[in-house]
Amino acid sequence: MKIAYASYEQAMEMFHHLSEQDRKKFASKVIDLLQSETVGQEKNELTLTDFQKLLLSAPTWTDEEYDEYLDRRGHFSKWRS
Repeated sequence: MKIAYASYEQAMEMFHHLSEQDRKKFASKVIDLLQSETVGQEKNELTLTDFQKLLLSAPTWTDEEYDEYLDRRGHFSKWRS
């Protein structure tokens, strides 16, 4: 299925061919869509902020602990191969 997109000029021309009642319906639906996208973006931003807080509050390894992990990982890699 091929989807065709209208240019802004084409969309405005189609909009002006609508009846007044259909223009109001269309405008109302566009406003609802934009508001729902804004709400969705706000929720994503809140979730992202919560996720960032979780990451920032997570325990961390010292350089020594990380080096030990890499050393052990190397031993396990050699053992498996």
